[in-house]
Amino acid sequence: MKQLLLGVFAVAAAVLCGAGCACVSCPGNAATPLAGSAWKLDLATLSGTQSSWAKPANAITLSFAPAGKEAGRVSGCAGVNRYFGPVTYDEAAGTIRFGTLGATMMAGPGLEYERAYLKMLASVDAFSCADGRLLLKSGKATVAEFTPEK
Repeated sequence: MKQLLLGVFAVAAAVLCGAGCACVSCPGNAATPLAGSAWKLDLATLSGTQSSWAKPANAITLSFAPAGKEAGRVSGCAGVNRYFGPVTYDEAAGTIRFGTLGATMMAGPGLEYERAYLKMLASVDAFSCADGRLLLKSGKATVAEFTPEK
């Protein structure tokens, strides 16, 4: 009986740990869709930037609203300002389009990165995943890479 209980406990623990790791998987599978996911930009992968620019004080993030009433919306921090707006995507086809985004209008270090980031989002037409990272693409070129936000 003791061995049976230990076996059941081990299986339950494995299932619970696996459920907790779902956010690390890439979108595009039924278990972890883009809806409700949150990502942090790897600043070094943002195309169109210069090494001489001041780094933003805040992480650049991308959050997809969960399915339901707010579905089809994104928000996040662009480094200095918060942004928000519509998004359409087809996970099966790997296509994505960001609509016109609104943003707060504060000043601070990192505005060059913020401008480059928002410009990049306007150019994105596809996404894919590799090694738990979300890759945004313009044409066939990867223009930004994100890791799951914890």
